[in-house]
Amino acid sequence: MRHYGQDDIVVASQLAPLFEAARDFANAATYYQKAAKNATSVFAYREAVTLARRGLDLFDRLPPTVEKDRAELALRVALGEPLQVWKGYASPEVELAYSQATELARRLGEDRQLCLALYGLGMSFLVQGEFAKAEQAGEQFLALSRKLGDVGFEITACGVLEGARLHPGNFAGAVELFRGYETMIGSKPTPTLELLHGTYGGTFCRCFGAWALWFLGLPDEARRQVDVALEEARKLAHIPSMASALAISALVYHFRREAKETRGFVRELLSLAEEHGLGHYKAFGTVHGRLDAGVSSAA
Repeated sequence: MRHYGQDDIVVASQLAPLFEAARDFANAATYYQKAAKNATSVFAYREAVTLARRGLDLFDRLPPTVEKDRAELALRVALGEPLQVWKGYASPEVELAYSQATELARRLGEDRQLCLALYGLGMSFLVQGEFAKAEQAGEQFLALSRKLGDVGFEITACGVLEGARLHPGNFAGAVELFRGYETMIGSKPTPTLELLHGTYGGTFCRCFGAWALWFLGLPDEARRQVDVALEEARKLAHIPSMASALAISALVYHFRREAKETRGFVRELLSLAEEHGLGHYKAFGTVHGRLDAGVSSAA
């Protein structure tokens, strides 16, 4: 361990079961959390879920302490991210993971972890169609982001709130939010992969903004925004952000009746979803591909 120092995350998946076998459950849980985070960073989502759950299983063997609760919180947040990508945002398992993380973070006063939990919970509610709950989580996330002075969190919270307005039909409200953060998105450096949790907030903001712009009769600007979102996601080389941008690009181009481009986005999305086990986006791409085929044949 001393040999690796702060880079012990690269061998965390090997160290965790050794500590578990030695009945040092506290250290074992810590290394399972590091191993899960490392697996997520290389887009190994199923492995990340397995590692996080192995760590969470250990907490029944530990006495109740604040340190134990903090370690459990870190693991529940580490579980939520790969779980939402693999099983889909609307999965009951995702809602449960982030609900438990939210409760723990509030109790411990861990504001940064609470932001991550509220993001995951808000997205889960959004895709379930619980728009009022999604907006409530997004508002809490936004207020906390401003309190922390974290622009990255603030942009991501904006994305959650845009979605909560867009889906029930408040297109003008979604665009108003997007306009407020458009300059901020463009001026803030794109984050490094290790700083991301879930989809990059700038991707969400641009994609939901583009979707709403189309409904307001601005198809050219909608196209421009999804093009920028997809370009940013490709540069970042972040799988969930690329999948999100491809999905909304397919929608916007489909609305514009640009069939060739739409099919290209759908093919790329399905390939990405198949390679990385993205259940939510595989379903999205499959349904959208069939819809586009039906429209093309009808035309």
